[in-house]
Amino acid sequence: RENIVPRRGVRLTQPGGTVSGYVHNVTKTHVQEAKMGTIGVILAVKGAPGSDTAQALGNKIAMHVAAAKPEYLSDQHVPPEHLENQRNLLAEIARSEGKPEKVVEKMVEGRLRKFFNETCLLNQAYLIHEGDDAAPTVAKVLKQQGANMGAPEPLELTSFHCFRLGEKSSKE
Repeated sequence: RENIVPRRGVRLTQPGGTVSGYVHNVTKTHVQEAKMGTIGVILAVKGAPGSDTAQALGNKIAMHVAAAKPEYLSDQHVPPEHLENQRNLLAEIARSEGKPEKVVEKMVEGRLRKFFNETCLLNQAYLIHEGDDAAPTVAKVLKQQGANMGAPEPLELTSFHCFRLGEKSSKE
């Protein structure tokens, strides 16, 4: 017998939208509906309720989340204390490089943009992009796909959760 202890759980609903998910490295079980794997992602997309296209897009964005490991939905979701710590760290690094104080602030702003592009889902370059041109951000993909679907309002990613096998919760 396995000693399985669930550490985290989440229930997601999205009125006027859809909930999508992705399970990475799915293992076969005797229960066909049960999907178990090493990474699981669930997310909510507002707009285009009941649309198979929105559901498929949500699934692809969930794959992106599994691969890109974003920490936050957008730069507005970064906790102020984490942002301040990051800003102080980047300023200290720039000062240690011997940069003048005028240049330090510009360097911090540029490096903060890079931090947001790496850690915020909507700012990240979309990894499932097909084509030779530069990959658009996840936010642009949502906007483009919503327009292509003829959705009455833009598609909006409202939340996401990623679970990794063996990962401890933030409370442990």
